[in-house]
Amino acid sequence: MADEVYEDHGHSVAAWTAVVILIFASLTISIGVAYNKQFFTILGVVLVFVGFIDGKVLAKVGFGNKHVHTVSHSPERSARVDRRVS
Repeated sequence: MADEVYEDHGHSVAAWTAVVILIFASLTISIGVAYNKQFFTILGVVLVFVGFIDGKVLAKVGFGNKHVHTVSHSPERSARVDRRVS
């Protein structure tokens, strides 16, 4: 059978840093909209751009995803899995 390739999406320093910044940006925008404070809304929008740029830069520098998993589905492996399950 063919090998299956699983990419390890999102498990890197670059991804987690971008996500944390984007969550903080959405919280800042929400506070700005809820309390009608334009400063917080603009700050949140700026943080959205900072989060995207930060994630891309960290990925390019080497903090991005480096792992690709290959799973082989051989008949012998399938037989071992079937015996364990039943």
